[in-house]
Amino acid sequence: MKLQQLLEDIRSGSIFGPISAILYSIEFQKRGLPHVHILVWLDKKGNEITTDIINTWISAEIPDPIKDPLGYILVSEHMMHGPCGEKNWNCPCMKNGRCSKFYPKEFQEETNFTDTGFTLYRRRDTGIYIRRDNHNLDNKWVVPHNIQLLKKYQAHINVEYVNKSKVLKYLCKYVNKGPEQAHIFFEQIKKGQDTPVNEQTKDIDEIKEYLDCRYICEQDALWRLLGYEIHYHWPPVERLQLTYCEFPLKWRWDETNKKWIKRQHGFKIGRLYYVNPAEGERFYLRILLMTVKGATSYADLRTYNGIVYETFKEACAARGLLNDDNEWYNTFEEATKWATPSHLRNLFATINGQNIHNYNLPYRSQCSKVDIHNQLIQEELCYNVQHLEEEANKLYSQLNKDQKVAFHQIVQSVLDNKPKFYFVSGHGGTGKTFLWNTIVSYLRAQKKIVLTVASSGVASLLLPNGRTAHSRFRIPIDIDEMSICDIKRVTKLAKLLIDTSLVIWDEALMTNKQCFEAFDRSLRDIMSESTKEASDIPFGGKVVVLGGDPKQILPVIENGSKSHIISASIVKSYLWKHVTTIYLMDNMRLKRINQNTSEYKEIESFNNWILSVGNGDTKDSTNNDDGSDSVLVQIPEELLIRTTGHKIGALIHYTYPDFQTNFQHPNYLKERAILTTTNEIVDEINDYMINILPNPEREYLSADSISKCSDAVNDANILYPVEYLNTLNANNYPPHKLRLKVGVPIMLLRNLNQSLGLCNGTRLIAEIIIGTHTGEKTYIPRINLTTKASHWPFTLNRRQFPIKVCYSMTINKSQGQTLSNVALSRVTSKKGLKILIENDDGSCGSKTQNIVYKEILQSI
Repeated sequence: MKLQQLLEDIRSGSIFGPISAILYSIEFQKRGLPHVHILVWLDKKGNEITTDIINTWISAEIPDPIKDPLGYILVSEHMMHGPCGEKNWNCPCMKNGRCSKFYPKEFQEETNFTDTGFTLYRRRDTGIYIRRDNHNLDNKWVVPHNIQLLKKYQAHINVEYVNKSKVLKYLCKYVNKGPEQAHIFFEQIKKGQDTPVNEQTKDIDEIKEYLDCRYICEQDALWRLLGYEIHYHWPPVERLQLTYCEFPLKWRWDETNKKWIKRQHGFKIGRLYYVNPAEGERFYLRILLMTVKGATSYADLRTYNGIVYETFKEACAARGLLNDDNEWYNTFEEATKWATPSHLRNLFATINGQNIHNYNLPYRSQCSKVDIHNQLIQEELCYNVQHLEEEANKLYSQLNKDQKVAFHQIVQSVLDNKPKFYFVSGHGGTGKTFLWNTIVSYLRAQKKIVLTVASSGVASLLLPNGRTAHSRFRIPIDIDEMSICDIKRVTKLAKLLIDTSLVIWDEALMTNKQCFEAFDRSLRDIMSESTKEASDIPFGGKVVVLGGDPKQILPVIENGSKSHIISASIVKSYLWKHVTTIYLMDNMRLKRINQNTSEYKEIESFNNWILSVGNGDTKDSTNNDDGSDSVLVQIPEELLIRTTGHKIGALIHYTYPDFQTNFQHPNYLKERAILTTTNEIVDEINDYMINILPNPEREYLSADSISKCSDAVNDANILYPVEYLNTLNANNYPPHKLRLKVGVPIMLLRNLNQSLGLCNGTRLIAEIIIGTHTGEKTYIPRINLTTKASHWPFTLNRRQFPIKVCYSMTINKSQGQTLSNVALSRVTSKKGLKILIENDDGSCGSKTQNIVYKEILQSI
């Protein structure tokens, strides 16, 4: 009864929220009463499980005996481990001189998700302890538990959170464990012998002396006699011979009448039997059955775009479901019909994705004794000096007081060749990009090499000859505290960095501090070859200028808490103690407007409100009821969208008015976008926009597989079938099913050719619509992309167009974009801003959470 009630509590959602599945197994032990191992799958509904949510579900701390005396007593009685180790070497958990359960744990100020899949729970040093066996046991000895379950059932209930699917192998050995076994010595008396003998060899048969038996204790026998379940799973699984996996979602099989009946309620999942790729046509048939809807015959399955293919494999290839080389031939055959030679060369370089270095072939610097031509340096010096001087003088005359102070400090450091580390802080509209253009024009006119980079692809397009920091400095994607950039001393890039006078890095605050530290270590190494002292100077003695708005996006840490995000910021780096901060305060947008007009007063008021939101000190802010340090900010009524109907429809109506008549106009699309916080909402809005677009739709499916790299799991193709891989989505990764229509704006998800403006975050409609290359045509092929989420036990390969629809985008993706109709710091006027707030009950609200990390603001 207790077990059934526990399952009922879990299924109700009152403990861990909505769930999608339960699996448990009863384990009977020879020495005592039975216990149960339960696996619970949570129904996240697009919401990521954060450390704050884990802290509400699972506790690894002793309750305060004054505030929660019952919790203190129950934890001391049921949820304390040991003591073991030095406190008790005879504890049953001790194996080879150490605790097999790894107690005592270390103190943890915050809950952390590890790369192995296990969770390190919050165990603060609160000073509260429990006395047991003459020892004081603190939070290091607490077994993770749910305090609500503990108080109700008053029993040992260990609750753990799994953040990686590979850990299920570890857990499932419990829920799928076989019966208890015993080895019995069998003595046989035969013809005066007391041991079994092999009849043929007359030798003693030692194997038959023992029997490997199933052991059923009295509790196990009683449980089975009473008809209780040993293994349980919900929802139930029914094995059927299906050729259409979605069919059982709506229909059920009536065994009595032998027919399908439409389902009235309930939840079922259909799945086709696994087929090994070595089985040929049967394997390709399964792929088509999982992809093609409404097929009535095998011929229908083999038909695509009106062509009936001879084999299932050919049909799969035509749909783009296979990773074969024929796709490249078809791509070039199609492109040669209308592409120019220049376009074809760029297309070839994009598809190839390799260089001669990867094949150990000699390149020019190896073939010649003296490398007198460094293309990278030539590119940074081949500017029209006269034009740059004129442009620099023109831009300098327009600088305000703060900008001139920044200009002279930075330029003088470069001209004096003095090591310096600057951070230019300024909110949106203070003219950071204008300052960069002025400095770059002036120094390049002096024949100085200036490298301009940004943290996002779109922000880099706004800089003269800008690149993303990762591509320019070859910063590793998977980075840690010991990483360095992939730059060797003798390479052309190293020589370019040696000759560089200034590095400008825009939108720096959204980059993890480990990227700057990796760049610092690399510069010290490169510069120390010629100057020994460079190894002890930040950035090897180079002048480095970072820029950004401290009120905007900080580094994104997956499932990270506030402390994790702050810790990853550049202000917490060892480099920050060397920084000189320069502040830009004046709003350049206001300077262009007559101060006596109503427009000036409106924009000034709007700008002040934006600043107060960024600082977290709006007059009408209230504390949040959830106990966090964030506040609720009151949004002015004229900025709100209020509706009792469809929320997304109302949001689109305000952002994209007269959409049906303007959906193909680039200028209409490039100045407006809908910003949200999560990719799930972005996808929902983009799907809605595609559905209301009048043009016919084309669907492009990806070819997915598991990478055969060193971390690949055994039998990965069996454990993770293709249809499962198709359902996976990762951050900044194209979907398996890409829906497009003529006129749909798209966003590029990879850096294809930054010199042509094709970088991560570029928005296009068959031709580029933002940046310095606006209006140029380009050709984007399907390419092979790889990614690995932290909770995946494998690396996913996906061949797909590196794009996604972008009527809506995440706030992070908007960095560097200036739009007329969007949200807060990215918008240029109050008229272009509309905000829709949905309360928990589905109604439209007027207050929203404003998360401001004062620690960052105080450090700058």
